[in-house]
Amino acid sequence: MVVSKSSIGIGSNSILAGGGLSFAIEEVDIENLIKETLSLGKYLNNRALVNELARGGGKEFEFLRTLGLDLNHRPPLGYTVNLENMRENIGGRILVKKLVQEASKYEKIHFLPHFFVDKILHREDQVSGYSGLIKRVDHALSFRNQCFGYRGGGGIYKRNDNFKRILGDGYTLALEMGLPLIDMEFVQFYPFGMAEPGVPQSMIYLPWQMRPS
Repeated sequence: MVVSKSSIGIGSNSILAGGGLSFAIEEVDIENLIKETLSLGKYLNNRALVNELARGGGKEFEFLRTLGLDLNHRPPLGYTVNLENMRENIGGRILVKKLVQEASKYEKIHFLPHFFVDKILHREDQVSGYSGLIKRVDHALSFRNQCFGYRGGGGIYKRNDNFKRILGDGYTLALEMGLPLIDMEFVQFYPFGMAEPGVPQSMIYLPWQMRPS
């Protein structure tokens, strides 16, 4: 079961992204990708994770291709979602839609949208489920195994380009369980944009998204 406080597939920054993906297939390119990633990260990166992501990229690339996702090569170390002849003009939206469509094919995968988790249920070091709200009604979910993934907190800033519901509530849930948080100083914003009067403060329109006046 995939639980989300938003509609499935539209609750993360992935749908706002341009659809650029850093993949390296050949061994030489993988080594270059690792060096480039470490350099861009000012060598503050977790090197073990950088190595794992770089070396696992080829498998994920093939997986996306099997979904029918058309990817353009972006030399030397990346690909972009092909927008030609597509109704959508944002590559991230196309990417997420493909993933949701694939997951929807499997009877054992269920989606629960608009479920706002307010507490992780646990006893000592064993997590058993979640409690939360659906349309302001209390509910509890019990799971044998869980994978807890959250989307950050960039939406709390007055001006940002993050999805408006990315408000850091996942940090709160983790802290309440006594889990440590790391790298809190790293918050990503798009390097340019225009804040149009009258739009929500948590939304910055990029130049190609501006409506003609």
